[in-house]
Amino acid sequence: MTDIEKVDSYKIKVKEALAKNPQMIIGFLTEDEESHVRDIAFSIVMAREGIFTAGGFVSAILANDLEATLGRADNTCMRALKFFTYVNQYV
Repeated sequence: MTDIEKVDSYKIKVKEALAKNPQMIIGFLTEDEESHVRDIAFSIVMAREGIFTAGGFVSAILANDLEATLGRADNTCMRALKFFTYVNQYV
């Protein structure tokens, strides 16, 4: 599978994971917040697979560094931490 095919495949998997696991998000997400959560989740997968370079928040998630994760999370990401952990482990 090429990197482009992986990107397309993981975009679909992240979207499906969010749709199947809304209970992992604290509260209701606006359309913009949902898009932000999908983008971060996608970045987690792409960085984990070595396709993209991770930013600070995603690097902290991948390193399982709770202190750094909390310190770098915006309000929307704070509400989605359980989902991000799920994505890192299972998507």
